[in-house]
Amino acid sequence: MKECPECGKCLDDDQLNCPRDGFPLNVSLKGTRLIDGKYLLERCLGSGAMGSVYQAKHIELQKIFALKLIRHSGLSNASYLARFRTEAKALGKLQHPNVVQVTDYGIDPRNRGIPYLVMEYLEGMTLFHHIRAKGYLAIEEALPLLESIASALDYAHSCGILHRDLKLTNIFLVEDISGRQQVKILDFGLARIKAEHPVRGKRAISQRLRQGIYYDRLQEETETLALAIDNKNDSSQVRPSSSPLSGLQKEKIDRLTQSGTVMGTPGYIAPEIFRGHEATTVSDIYSFGVVVYEVLIGCQPFRGSRAQIIYQHTYESPRFPSAEQFAVPKELDQAILEPLNNEPNMRPNKAMDVVRNLKEAYARYRYRI
Repeated sequence: MKECPECGKCLDDDQLNCPRDGFPLNVSLKGTRLIDGKYLLERCLGSGAMGSVYQAKHIELQKIFALKLIRHSGLSNASYLARFRTEAKALGKLQHPNVVQVTDYGIDPRNRGIPYLVMEYLEGMTLFHHIRAKGYLAIEEALPLLESIASALDYAHSCGILHRDLKLTNIFLVEDISGRQQVKILDFGLARIKAEHPVRGKRAISQRLRQGIYYDRLQEETETLALAIDNKNDSSQVRPSSSPLSGLQKEKIDRLTQSGTVMGTPGYIAPEIFRGHEATTVSDIYSFGVVVYEVLIGCQPFRGSRAQIIYQHTYESPRFPSAEQFAVPKELDQAILEPLNNEPNMRPNKAMDVVRNLKEAYARYRYRI
């Protein structure tokens, strides 16, 4: 199968150029466009650390889906494929209006087996693009969206599933039949599937960004990375940058990055994960806290090189949100910063607790006004 590098159209191997724009085609997959005898790949919507997402048509149902082909170094491992089936089955049981629905899964037999997930096809934009267009959201606009995200996150936790990579580009906005924006969270649990056999020495970079299509979501700075921090030759290894850091900071960063593999997106990863602890529900709450901060402030709580971001998330606290964004009243500072506490046991236990605290703080602000 070949793909157009410009528009993502999938074509058969006998084609040389894209009939739509004339670009030379790239070979992307050995064999035909038909996955597992059921799904015909029509267009690549985006590529990232987990693999590629395609617009696909079920040949019997004649219905469009989003199909994610999962590709990495663990595919030849039988235990990985067994784990994939277990995780995919769990994801298929998530039934929530704010979670993208997984409708099917399987393993295509080519190349010793390529796992795939089939999801409902969505049209809209990511919360990342929405924030980028508006700068930030006023609290009145933000609260309904944050409440929907929190509801989905707490529901998944109640089902025993962590997200592990919650971020703006994994939150999709679609319009419901009344024209209101509805949240759909993507990629629940996929970071755990990926973490079984991380890719070493590679960084997946998206081929394109397409606003208004299901996976217009992949950007290098918010990309899910396998930080193979015990491999000196790994290009994704976390290293202190050339920008000035104190000797104490460098020593602490070195301690954080001596061994092990960290899954997630720098800027969203909870500090306890960098300390070598397993992800828990409050690790997702921390990532949700970063999302809250970005939505209301318009930027992440920490900026800089990757090494600086890791250090800041692990050892520092963000500035008061009201000092960063004039539109945020001071009453909201504590409610915004609480889920970003460095210590897991000091964070709210549920995402809805974060939203409830925001509502109460906003009510105090309105009372003062």
